[in-house]
Amino acid sequence: MSQREKKWTTIQRLKHFTLLDLRILLAGLLNFTSSIGYIRGFTVLVKPLKEHLQSTDKSVALIPSFLLLGLALAGLFIGYFIPKYGNRNLVLLSGLISMAGSFLFTYLIKLKFLIPAYVVMFLFIGIPEGFSLTCCFDA
Repeated sequence: MSQREKKWTTIQRLKHFTLLDLRILLAGLLNFTSSIGYIRGFTVLVKPLKEHLQSTDKSVALIPSFLLLGLALAGLFIGYFIPKYGNRNLVLLSGLISMAGSFLFTYLIKLKFLIPAYVVMFLFIGIPEGFSLTCCFDA
């Protein structure tokens, strides 16, 4: 039985766990939690956002819709980027871009700029998180 075919126990796997594995795990975990968790928990935020933005339900409900659109469209282009740049580089870059996008998004919501917030949600949060999710599932 070769090294690859051998079944490892949890302790054996942890002994071979490297810093690089940890970085990839955290980058994927951050994006998975922030995208899927955000969509599932967004219903709690609708009422406070509606009051803060002085807006309608429809305009507030567009926020996670743009995130989902970015996640979906990222899947169309990821086949081009993975062979060219590799999983690790895409996950790390996507994590950094989506973190910066999250900070920018919260600032735009605070200033009540809803249209730019949609654009940031799509371009700087949805698409990078879609890349990161696909890369983590591919690895």
